[in-house]
Amino acid sequence: MLSREDIREMARVEQELYQRIISTFAKRDTSEKARQAWLEATSAWHARRSPVLERLWGRAYLEELRASDPAAVADAILFLEVDPWFHRSGYLKERLIRGLKTAQLSDRDKLRLRQLVWNVAAGRNRREFRNYCSLAAVVVDEDFIRRLARVTPQQDLKAQGKFVFLLECLMRHQRVIQMVGQERREYLRTRQRHVIELTRSAFAKCRKPREDQLTSWGGLDGPYVVEHWKDHDRDSVLRLDDYGGCLAEDLSYMSSHALRYFLPAVMELMLLKPDWVECYAFGMTVSRLEGLVGLNEHHEGGFYRPVVLDHDQRVALREFCKLLQDTIKVYDLVPYVPHYKRRLAEVEKRMMSFKCSADYDAELFGGRPRVR
Repeated sequence: MLSREDIREMARVEQELYQRIISTFAKRDTSEKARQAWLEATSAWHARRSPVLERLWGRAYLEELRASDPAAVADAILFLEVDPWFHRSGYLKERLIRGLKTAQLSDRDKLRLRQLVWNVAAGRNRREFRNYCSLAAVVVDEDFIRRLARVTPQQDLKAQGKFVFLLECLMRHQRVIQMVGQERREYLRTRQRHVIELTRSAFAKCRKPREDQLTSWGGLDGPYVVEHWKDHDRDSVLRLDDYGGCLAEDLSYMSSHALRYFLPAVMELMLLKPDWVECYAFGMTVSRLEGLVGLNEHHEGGFYRPVVLDHDQRVALREFCKLLQDTIKVYDLVPYVPHYKRRLAEVEKRMMSFKCSADYDAELFGGRPRVR
């Protein structure tokens, strides 16, 4: 069996040999001596022999691990706990994780692996994180899910989103869904808090428009925007008793400036009070979200038009669309769930890649209109 000292010493040698290659590579064409130094470094790398790596990379060891040999399981868990970083270590960790997923694990093994998965989620980003999420589905218990559901947006931000990603991955597994019960609702509330804080932060700089800036439309629909929204701010939107179709239609006729101000409050209202959202209002809001990424732009006269959004605002909208796909049934849209999930997934997919260089009504605020 391996020891922590064996693993750390192996990693030290690997790092030293590989760093020697990196340092000589940049200079290898400067002189014959420099090239020889690089060749010697690469030769030393290929000539190295590590009992630790030879064991863990061996076919016989992988068969032992899959057969749940206690020594093989112990070595794999220990290696992942020590977490050495060296050239190709991520590939080896992925291999060990896949082996552990199919092994028969003791309660103590699962306990160690749960703590390991938590530490990895809280730590730096790595290529094998998806594999850890898959392993988590095998070893987690209700306490782990409960703890994960209580992670604050600040904690998840510090972990660069890995806690939320882990929870989303776990919720795709039937075993976890059956285990969760109340934790499922807590999970959704946690995601709601995360998306709300993300949205508030992203749109915080958008100021309330004046009455004459609420719409760039005249005719039949523009005056309704002024009538319905002139006395509102974000706080009053959150106090609405219902979010009906007339208000949702107004999103399509708002100026770009007004849309960036009011849309975050509408999003928050939809998350916090889904029972107060009319079916038609939900559909109209989805249509307006599609317009933000160039979908539906020419539908019925072209009023679903894109507006300029910065990176943080697009991230917030993407996460909102992702969350709506998971909570869509609460809007009493059961017959239309596949339809709206497909549309929201398309908006989510396009949100980060679609770019709008200027607002269509920028001249209203002293800028240049977007070229259509």
